[in-house]
Amino acid sequence: MSLHALVVVLTALASGGEPAESDSSGAVPPPIVGGTSTDGFDAVGAFVADNGTLWGTFCSGTLVDDTHVVTAAHCVQSMVQYNQEGFNISFVTGTDISVSEGVDSATAVTSAIQHPDYALTPFLTADIAVARLEEAPGGIMPLSLNATEPASRAWRYLNLRHVGWGADADDGSGAGIKREATLSFEAYDEDFLYSYSEEGSNVCVGDSGGAALGRSESGAWVLVGVNAFVFDPEGGAPVCDGGAAGSTRVDAYLDFIDAVMEEEPEAGAGGWADFGGDEKEATGSLALADDKSGCAVGAPVGGERGLFALLVGMLALLGRRPAAEASERR
Repeated sequence: MSLHALVVVLTALASGGEPAESDSSGAVPPPIVGGTSTDGFDAVGAFVADNGTLWGTFCSGTLVDDTHVVTAAHCVQSMVQYNQEGFNISFVTGTDISVSEGVDSATAVTSAIQHPDYALTPFLTADIAVARLEEAPGGIMPLSLNATEPASRAWRYLNLRHVGWGADADDGSGAGIKREATLSFEAYDEDFLYSYSEEGSNVCVGDSGGAALGRSESGAWVLVGVNAFVFDPEGGAPVCDGGAAGSTRVDAYLDFIDAVMEEEPEAGAGGWADFGGDEKEATGSLALADDKSGCAVGAPVGGERGLFALLVGMLALLGRRPAAEASERR
């Protein structure tokens, strides 16, 4: 499949609080396509918001050292907005957050930072971020970061294993279960890896910030990309079913990730959003994009201690550089 000469139309993978709008046929693409539940990939967890009454998952992320999680920059927007509404943010590992036996660990998120070049418009750029945890989750082996460029002869990731905690039904149900799907690596540009499955498997709503994994020469899984968006390879509206995925390249932002993990920022400094205070109010100089440009926050719904979908899954159309600049894999 060629991804050349396409106008890529994107949708950030926010968690689905409401079904996406129907197309002209009345069909709504499933929030996750062709995925299977998994008890592997322990380092890939879910970000959960909890105010003591309502709780739910809204994004995914990957533990890359004892206390740092790589995720999507648009997920940090959601963390800030929900924290300001009185929700605590935690990083949960396991297989299913809806049952106690499905949770291996739940660790408070104390702060997070987006890449300074992150932008939703006019083109999605630098959709990557790092969250800091209060302590190390017990018994979890962090995943290594890929440092190999796609143009290198050493690149060996012909298939990408995408992992996330998204929904599996049109109404947003099924969120909070860890799932995986394998897609073929097709093309890349300076920011993103593009992957696709002839069988129709794809990431979708709720898998934002999750892992695009590849096997290293040793056979170990490494973090190659961060789930960012879906698109129609034929140039139409963004689709999950039969669509393709874009993942932010880890190798392209390795310096940013390494620098963040090495520093100890003061609360509210240098673009960090701090979630550690008793007031549950995010601080810092983090700039939030206009809701109309990407992820939109909806009112929490559900009963007491009920699992709810936190974010409205808007098919907001974001511009992107022409995919003619992308290179196909050799």
